[in-house]
Amino acid sequence: MGLACIIESRHQLAGLETTQWHLVKFRDWMDIPYAEAVEGRYPHVPNCVEIATMSSEERQKLIRDYLAASKGTEAEAVAISLYRIFNNSVRFFTGEADPLEVLMADNILMRMYDFTNNADHLHFLTLLGHKKPTMRVLEIGAGTGGTTATILPALRSDQGERMYGTYVYSDISAGFFMGAKERFRDYHAIEYSVLDITQDPISQGFEEGSFDLIMSSNCLHATPDLAKTLSNVRKLLHPEGRLFLMELSPESSKSVNYIMGPLVGWWLSEDGRENEPYVSAGI
Repeated sequence: MGLACIIESRHQLAGLETTQWHLVKFRDWMDIPYAEAVEGRYPHVPNCVEIATMSSEERQKLIRDYLAASKGTEAEAVAISLYRIFNNSVRFFTGEADPLEVLMADNILMRMYDFTNNADHLHFLTLLGHKKPTMRVLEIGAGTGGTTATILPALRSDQGERMYGTYVYSDISAGFFMGAKERFRDYHAIEYSVLDITQDPISQGFEEGSFDLIMSSNCLHATPDLAKTLSNVRKLLHPEGRLFLMELSPESSKSVNYIMGPLVGWWLSEDGRENEPYVSAGI
């Protein structure tokens, strides 16, 4: 479904003008998966040439069929996200629709994050909690709380006691905090703080070396300079603390690129990550 949406949007956006630089980059990026599909090199889609060369009407029917088939499955939120970007891509260019609002409607973005957040970190967190039940935890870029919803239960003992002293739920904007406070109202000792990790955290009121565990999921890639960002993270980490970093590296699928591509934050890189914000897992 992702490839069909990419190619159809590429077709629909051809020749459209926009003053938003990141949307231009989004459209230009579509040339890459399109070329791979035409040449039969698009990964894990055996019929990629067929999808690239079929008529627009056939491609749109294929997209609708995929969407219908996803209903009630675990991947439904991803399929809906793909369809919403496809269905609104022209409106993004004309300024009639805002990409973030489109993705946030009906909590689809949160549901998609919940689906993609499938890392098994339960035992790691439980062991850390047993070792130091008073630890200070910082989550960077907590956003909708998809990762938080897997962390907090892991930091509860079998008797229901919390295995952390303080949990700091941070994001670059306070816009997510109201929803998060409602979502995690049954958990205690949670602080909500605005943190721009691209800037010096000490100047933002955070104490150097004060966190025993720092966690971040699919956030740090959306910063201009990864080296500087990680340096700022290091300032906050206790000398014996741990950094638990989770990042997608979708080399086999570009659906995530397509869903997030209309957002300006996807294109903030200034350190050579021209076509996508990810780096190889081997770097």
